Amino acid sequence: MPAMEISTGFQKSEWDEAQRIQISEDLIMAAKDELRILALVEGTPALKKPEVLQRAIERYLHCWLPLAQTHMNGGSKCLEPPLDCAWIWHCHRLNPVQYGKDCRNLFQKLVHLTPLYLAKSPFGEEKLRAETERETIQLWSETYPHEPYHFVRYGEDGSECTFSTTSFPPSKVRYNLLAAAERQSSFYYQVNRPWMSDETYLQEAEKRYRGFLHLIRRASKAAEYNDGPRPFIVPTYDVDLLWHAHQLRPLAYRLDMVKLIGRVLDHDDTDSDRSEGQKLNTSFLDTCELWLKTFGSVYEQAGAMYRGPGFDPAPPAPSQTGKLNLKTTFMEELMQANSQLLKRETVQVHLVLFGAGNIPQRLSGSHFFVQVTAMNKCPTMRLITEPVKCSTTQLTWNQGFTFEAEISTEGLQLDLMFYSGPIPEPKATCLGGLSVTWNSILSGPALSCTSWSTIEQKSPDSGFVASQLHYSLSITPPSAAPYILRFKQGHMTDYNGSSVTASSAVEEFRQDGQWLSRTTIDHSGEARFVVRIRSSTAEEEKLIRIHQSTSEGFHPERNVVAMAQRLAENADNMQEWSLFGGAATFTIQGHGSNGLEGHIQGNLGFPMRLLAGKRLEYQGQSAAPGLCFTLVRYTPDSPLGKATALINLSSASFEVTKDESVTLVLLLSSALNIYLSEMKPTLRPPVWKKLPSAVRRRQRRRSNGDLGAIRLLGNGLSSKWCNHNRNRSDWKPSSKTLDLHSPWWESNAALRKTDGPVSVGGAPPKDSTTVQPVTAGASCFNSGCLGGCANGSCGSDCAANCGGD
Repeated sequence: MPAMEISTGFQKSEWDEAQRIQISEDLIMAAKDELRILALVEGTPALKKPEVLQRAIERYLHCWLPLAQTHMNGGSKCLEPPLDCAWIWHCHRLNPVQYGKDCRNLFQKLVHLTPLYLAKSPFGEEKLRAETERETIQLWSETYPHEPYHFVRYGEDGSECTFSTTSFPPSKVRYNLLAAAERQSSFYYQVNRPWMSDETYLQEAEKRYRGFLHLIRRASKAAEYNDGPRPFIVPTYDVDLLWHAHQLRPLAYRLDMVKLIGRVLDHDDTDSDRSEGQKLNTSFLDTCELWLKTFGSVYEQAGAMYRGPGFDPAPPAPSQTGKLNLKTTFMEELMQANSQLLKRETVQVHLVLFGAGNIPQRLSGSHFFVQVTAMNKCPTMRLITEPVKCSTTQLTWNQGFTFEAEISTEGLQLDLMFYSGPIPEPKATCLGGLSVTWNSILSGPALSCTSWSTIEQKSPDSGFVASQLHYSLSITPPSAAPYILRFKQGHMTDYNGSSVTASSAVEEFRQDGQWLSRTTIDHSGEARFVVRIRSSTAEEEKLIRIHQSTSEGFHPERNVVAMAQRLAENADNMQEWSLFGGAATFTIQGHGSNGLEGHIQGNLGFPMRLLAGKRLEYQGQSAAPGLCFTLVRYTPDSPLGKATALINLSSASFEVTKDESVTLVLLLSSALNIYLSEMKPTLRPPVWKKLPSAVRRRQRRRSNGDLGAIRLLGNGLSSKWCNHNRNRSDWKPSSKTLDLHSPWWESNAALRKTDGPVSVGGAPPKDSTTVQPVTAGASCFNSGCLGGCANGSCGSDCAANCGGD
């Protein structure tokens, strides 16, 4: 497609000049090392405790800094600081002006060391780091025989920290290092994204960092010329990561900044108020405007924006009974079921639609808008800009969208639509459109493009001038995404899989051999598993079997990949399940208004917890209702816990990371659904809210290949591009777009509202659900319910919260 870049000659020359800024440090390697240190600190809860940090500051000032300055050796000596000292040193250097003053006050020189990643070793970085640590421990022991090298180790919570009796004199340093450490503790959450360590993304970030420095240089010169205040240029998080990495090499940073602007550029991290009208917010908007004016492109890069506040921590890892065997043949076989699932890759996308040009004069007075659809999959996706009345040949929207897209969607189709009436006609006319593929961006010189692009018109008039669309698009490199699965509508069968009519199911619900069968589909709409639940009999408790779906058809004894059996009848609102033939047990305990607890014990790899609600990484994604549970694993890389699965029973949907067992999640979700069917929450109308039947039908269709293909994000662009003004009385979006702004796990959450969240232990949340026993009746045949409806039918008081839909 023909395109003309937006940048004027002046803007291109500004960008070229920015790229000529010299930086005497490998910032990409420095950024990766910075992420390594941040991950170590994040995984060590002790380094968030004030008493531990205070002792770490004393050790840093009186032990580490003197040791480092003694063995600088012209900057060629490699040393490995203890973790607590490494963190305080990190935070101290992120105030480069103060760090320089403190070093000169203490040692009359700037303390700096050659980083380990620059050292040459034929044995690899891991062995080199271990050897360097051994040598540093020896130096430390010789210099400080009464102060141990290790004070805090990775993963410790501070309960085992040994405070030595070594007494340190007051320090000359007046900088509040404790406050600095507390401020920097939240930074890792903002940059802990898979693409932040990607080579391509970091290369683009380095170019943008040079652009950031160029803005500072220009603004500083203007401030000096006008005798005004120095500018407050606010970085995005990709730029900030590179800026931090540069400051962590204090000598290189000092030399580079003095050469660039004649002084050491300070780093102010004390302002964190992002609310509208505050300095940080207004300065960021000014930075966006200055970047657009200087370089002709959008400053807000995909994957580099503020994520919001961090999530609440998970409870500590549960204690394990017996020896933990992580590499058993059983665990390897358990993970084999994941191999049949289609892998997913996603990108984050920022799209800004500026306007259009060369609009035919014959269409003057018409209303124009841009319609955005996916090139492949997700046929229900339809994003639209606000209509603008055409009075000249130029149109302006300045409207943006941020979303996550599967790489299999291939790209975006941008269509320029118009209509003549006061409100959109049922079928607006398409003047023309253009396609932007993900591959065209990923294979280009940058992870973004900003251009005027000629649209291909549907039926051009003779002698017409091609219209153009003015847009900006940025994406992240593709990253592995979790599996997404969903239950399809269930049906009753006998042991051999033959269907049983609904009427006979009601009459014979308790008879031997009655099974509820449900097919599990993945994000592509393909059947992957069949979950079968046998009702309780006089001799045996309920049984769950998971069969691998094959083209050969169903057989009750073949392709069984997982199984669970209930061990006991309800007692004190508790159910206990045996998983995988006794390899583990799953206990569900109801506590009335205090909610539910789920305990998993056994040899299923690293310790885990099942927590009620959206927790950890899922916590801030939405406050919309839905009966959700989060599976959390405690691993050496994530000792504080990492969410490996999200279970939404309200929509019968699941998200599972590649490191978690899909069959385990299916067993847990089935057992939870049975428990909630038999221990009914006290929910009554008018709690239920039903969407129109047409919307419910569209939501069901979302299972056919587009589940999770597009997920709109709530933030990512500044307010300059987000003035949608959807309250206009003359603009009524099509009802087909009503369900597009919800992620997959809320695709039908409005059908099943609850009184509030389900908590795990502790004080009950406000308006929380109360779990009480009920008498189970016939099995429900609707999506999101696995049986146990009261009164023999599925109605407004469905025990599994399906609302009678």
